[in-house]
Amino acid sequence: SATFNAPDSVDEGSDIGLSLSDVVDPGTADTHEYRFSCDGGSTWTDWSSSTAHACPTNDNGSVEVRGQVRDDDGGESAVYSASVSVENVAPTATFNAPDSVDEGSSFNLSLTDPSDPSSADTAAGFQYRFSCDGTTWTPWGPSNTHVCSTNDSGTTDVKGEIRDKDNGASTYSDSVAVDNVAPT
Repeated sequence: SATFNAPDSVDEGSDIGLSLSDVVDPGTADTHEYRFSCDGGSTWTDWSSSTAHACPTNDNGSVEVRGQVRDDDGGESAVYSASVSVENVAPTATFNAPDSVDEGSSFNLSLTDPSDPSSADTAAGFQYRFSCDGTTWTPWGPSNTHVCSTNDSGTTDVKGEIRDKDNGASTYSDSVAVDNVAPT
């Protein structure tokens, strides 16, 4: 028998670290081999002397993991199992806004270089939204750019937000100086 070690949860994109420890065997001269499954027992690693294994993750959800130990006489332990919760991680991006613009001019906001540790989230694509005044948001949509207009001098707070298919979101903010323009 052995103690099966698995975390309760990990972030998507991180490995699930598994191990078998504290082996108890009445045959004191026995040597041991270990195997692990990252998919609920559908597939297993080969038996080996390694007491640990890492299961990669690519999306949030629940993963059933397993482990087993055997001795050199072929005696096998029970199959140990655990359910690991893979938690969604919000995507990230680079928020771009100008430092300043002239009043009456328009300026662009954008979210570039989107990244998510989940390959499934990245493949599904991201949604974006923007705020030209720091409080009112555009609807979520596939465009990573937005045009804001100005009508008076001052400072305006702007925001951008990116979300993945699981509604994990990251929000960015900045201030844009709107410079006064003399009348003509």
